[in-house]
Amino acid sequence: MAAPGTDDVARGLIVKTTTSSPSAAVLTATDDALDGVAQVAGDAVLAPRVSTVGFDEVVDADVATDVAAQVEARPDVLWAIPDRLRRVQASSPVSTNDPLFTQQRNLWDASAGRSGGFSIKAPALWRATKGVASTVVAVIDTGVTHHPDLAGKLVAGYDFISSPEAARDGDGRDSDPTDVGDWNANRECPYPGATASSWHGTFVAGQIAASTDNGDGIAGVAPGVVVQPVRALGRCGGWDSDILDSMVWASGGTVAGVPVNATPAPVVNLSFAGLASSARERNAACRVYNEVARAGGTRGTLFIAATGNEGSNANRAIPASCSEFVSVGAISRKGFTAIYSNVGSTVDLAAPGGDTQVGGRGDSILSLGNAGTTTAGANGYVRYEGTSMAAPQVAGAAALLHGLGFTTSSALRSALYASVSPFRARSSSYARKKVRIDRRTVRVDLNCTTRRRHSCGRGQLDLSRVQAPISPPAIGGSLRIGEPLSVTPGAWVSPPASVAYTWRADGAIVGSGSTYRPTPADVGTHLTVSMAPAGGVFARLAATSAPTEPVPAGPDVAVAVPSSGVAYGTAFAVDVSVAGPGFVDGLVEIRAADGSVLARGTTSSGVAQIAVAGRSLTPGVHEVRAAYLGDGAGSAPASSATARITINPLSATVSTSVPSRTRSGSRPSIRVRVLERPDLLTDPTGELVVYDGRRRIATARLDGNDRGRATIRLPKLTKGVHRIRVRLVKSDLVASTYSVRRTIRSQ
Repeated sequence: MAAPGTDDVARGLIVKTTTSSPSAAVLTATDDALDGVAQVAGDAVLAPRVSTVGFDEVVDADVATDVAAQVEARPDVLWAIPDRLRRVQASSPVSTNDPLFTQQRNLWDASAGRSGGFSIKAPALWRATKGVASTVVAVIDTGVTHHPDLAGKLVAGYDFISSPEAARDGDGRDSDPTDVGDWNANRECPYPGATASSWHGTFVAGQIAASTDNGDGIAGVAPGVVVQPVRALGRCGGWDSDILDSMVWASGGTVAGVPVNATPAPVVNLSFAGLASSARERNAACRVYNEVARAGGTRGTLFIAATGNEGSNANRAIPASCSEFVSVGAISRKGFTAIYSNVGSTVDLAAPGGDTQVGGRGDSILSLGNAGTTTAGANGYVRYEGTSMAAPQVAGAAALLHGLGFTTSSALRSALYASVSPFRARSSSYARKKVRIDRRTVRVDLNCTTRRRHSCGRGQLDLSRVQAPISPPAIGGSLRIGEPLSVTPGAWVSPPASVAYTWRADGAIVGSGSTYRPTPADVGTHLTVSMAPAGGVFARLAATSAPTEPVPAGPDVAVAVPSSGVAYGTAFAVDVSVAGPGFVDGLVEIRAADGSVLARGTTSSGVAQIAVAGRSLTPGVHEVRAAYLGDGAGSAPASSATARITINPLSATVSTSVPSRTRSGSRPSIRVRVLERPDLLTDPTGELVVYDGRRRIATARLDGNDRGRATIRLPKLTKGVHRIRVRLVKSDLVASTYSVRRTIRSQ
């Protein structure tokens, strides 16, 4: 079966042949057409002259389509089609009324079923948070246009383009980060050709925080946060000096001649990259980029950068490969590395960036755009692909995590790295994927898993992996001294494997564990319980219950049980004392740990001795408590602390009947009987183990319906003397014990 999330795959062909079943020649032709991508695993008849031809692994449907066309060309094949995987449609966990949301398959791919495919699964986390308005994401880019899907989503930014010619707004640096267009005519830039305005910053800002549930356009990854546009890229691009000053300012640092940033950003997105020509050039550039990013990190800012789109070595990408940045590569809708994405050991994680060259036009990212080719025109929505599109999804994810309480750069980085899923399993068809490049057909390896020389990072962004609470726990049980209160867990985005509980009385920690028994010290306080993952990055994400009513006062209740063990079936006495202001004699129950009532009695002058029946508790160590039920008027109920009592198992006799002699190689049978007090137990259960000397040779089970009797057939006995003994084990009520040793002589 293909990895969850693939939406167009095949496991073979369905063919109609002129013969009753596919000939050997048809199967060989299918193998040849597969060209090593997979191999024919067999065939089976579906209907008259219609058969399946199975592959030894699932392949992309386009691969199977090519194979089917070649096989269908044979004269003995009437038709051939891929044996495709069909899947149900599934909506995202949280819906929006944005009409283009269903086309944002990078946020949630509904066509891939309930898994959401290889999207970032943002709606899974939206159940816990859509971000908070106090979280600012700075977008260092081309600035933004006045797009209606960004209305109310921006805080004051700045234009750091120092060259008036590059800025095209008539001056150098200023407080207006509006994108007036980054187009260039031929020969205006150090590179050849003319380009239209990209409106790149608007696209990126829309990915992060476009207005959501406004009945228009698209949804942002983090709809509740705000974007700070910082303009550093204009005509022909942007200079390092302008970009570095933008980073300083966005993170709350001081830049000469520029007003202090009133809303420093804890997350900064840099959807651009330059590829260094050598390791020396890269190291030199990283020296200064790391210094600025490190200083920003001390102020609480995390910098996220795209790896670049050259289909080359990400370890030369500036600034993404620098150690202080979170480096983001791009994957396709099917979970493979995008053909253009730079890859390498410095990549930290990947997110959807689209791959139209391999997956077609639909495998692209939808966001905000503008119809103007030079200056701004009509606002609209466009599709792009690239690592520039992958990075802002990670920036939006970081903004959501920041709102959950990961407020330092190191904590935010760790939370991001914990919010990934492993890359999809390696596919042989994508190990040699045919792609047209520069009018040539080449084969490329697009697998992220087990790539020998390259890396897509530690995993793909998957916000459904965040262990965040969706709803708080609830406290259940009787609110009274000594009685256990229990926890009903709330819902989680991703339920933790184990949970830590913290009980508080008016804020002071009083206990841990899934249950808590109020004590006299808690009287008058309100109890709450918090649940959080028991370790790991997400341990700080706790959910707390609503407080209880004040713990009511009650009398002091004490219980005493026999200090030595009690044999199963033997009644025992429990001593109870109840005292306190306003106490009135009343009914007392002896309760087991699960709340079941073992016995009842009534106090006299505050004391009672209550007999517990012998079969009330099974062998083992048990906790019991005394619960005073009150008098229904002025005397309130309360319970004692728990006391431990040991119930000892029954003693038993295991008797055996064995033949004294048998033939060598035969399989004799032995009869076993377990005897104990018949008034307590006539049908014991347990496992019978047969030993020959010290060697275990047979087992049998007493199922409780054979009145303690069993016949056990032994394995073949070799010639010689065999010393047989049987042991009873794994019995709930009877102590483990051996029979006497008996001898069988095999001749």
